[in-house]
Amino acid sequence: MSTWNLGELFESVVDVAGPRQAISTVDRDLTYDQLDARVNRLAHVLIGSGIGAGDRVALVLRNGTEYLEAMLASFKLRAVPVNVNTRYTTEEMRYVFDDAAPSLVIFEPDLANQVAEATAGRGKAPSTLARGQAYEDAIASASDRRPAVEGRSGDDRYILYTGGTTGMPKGVVWRHEDLLFAALAGGNLGGDPVESPDEVALNAVRGRTRLLPASPFTHGTAHWTALATLLNGGVVIIDTGTAFDPARLWDLTEAERATVLVIVGDAFGRPLGDVLAAHPDRWDLTDLLVILSGGAVLSPTTRESLLAELPWIVLVDGYGTSETGGHGQMPMWAGQSAASLPRFHVDADTTVLDDAGRGGRPVATVFRTSSSTRSSCWCGPLGDARSDCSPRCGPRSTPPRSCGPASTATSGGSPSCARARTR
Repeated sequence: MSTWNLGELFESVVDVAGPRQAISTVDRDLTYDQLDARVNRLAHVLIGSGIGAGDRVALVLRNGTEYLEAMLASFKLRAVPVNVNTRYTTEEMRYVFDDAAPSLVIFEPDLANQVAEATAGRGKAPSTLARGQAYEDAIASASDRRPAVEGRSGDDRYILYTGGTTGMPKGVVWRHEDLLFAALAGGNLGGDPVESPDEVALNAVRGRTRLLPASPFTHGTAHWTALATLLNGGVVIIDTGTAFDPARLWDLTEAERATVLVIVGDAFGRPLGDVLAAHPDRWDLTDLLVILSGGAVLSPTTRESLLAELPWIVLVDGYGTSETGGHGQMPMWAGQSAASLPRFHVDADTTVLDDAGRGGRPVATVFRTSSSTRSSCWCGPLGDARSDCSPRCGPRSTPPRSCGPASTATSGGSPSCARARTR
């Protein structure tokens, strides 16, 4: 039986989805078999650098296959990937390195001097590996066999550093199992969270989501949704541009037939809506079914702009924290009556407290109880709570439904409800 270790869960998905596409970029497409081979090669390179259980691997990388490869290789070895923003100042980068104490740093070649300066003066300098030719040469000479690692479990660790908006970045330490259920859709994107590790691969057999994260992978929203998609047998479409370009993002959405687009608030949503309005016939985006915003709430103006241009989609504002994962969502669609204030539909494991610390009943949320699980779901206009989420909400012309935490919003117009596993 598999464990809840995320690297082991990924291997189980590869075993059932091997020939299918896993990742698409402008210059590289990888099947699950090919991605696994590259991850295994990198894992052996890391082993050769002395990386093992509990060692931190810092990722100073822009978007590309290498970012996800490094995360998965670390997971397989029970090592701990650490996100380091490529836009940090040298002092901010030094702070994270001092705090995380990485044993190895994988970095962008143009940041070599900054990485060297930020790691200087530490007791033991970390090993380094530059993305590009050095990275490709290193993995080309390594074995593509899966590394034999003892002791893998759901207790293995992952660290997410916050953005530093309220001070210096802070590292949030997660167990793999907790991350899976709190932020990675419970191992079943758009469906009921799994009850055992072996169910992850069974669900991946039918996974068909084509996800395009618009933000850098250094942000939790981007790599959480990417990992959730890979663990469900879907395709992660990677925008390798070094700066946000709304027209390029729509070009990629159209060319790759993305079904889910993940953005971060108005910083992405407003320019995306503006360029659509300026060029209404430029793109065929009929495959796109969900736009999910995490990390910042969309303004009413931006929501209206996007839905005016894409009236068939469901637009989902999700909220959560780096420390606790996804908590709730506010789905919207064209023709919906505008609410005076945002109203989020929380998942079954979230309690809203009043000023006295008393728990309140979530709005428009229905709870079902069984021997091992509790679930919350809703279907229809805001406030129209329903206890049965199994039927489709109707054809594409009617409002699609959305269920569970923000990280479980999926394509297809009729995702099944997320079920929160009782811990």
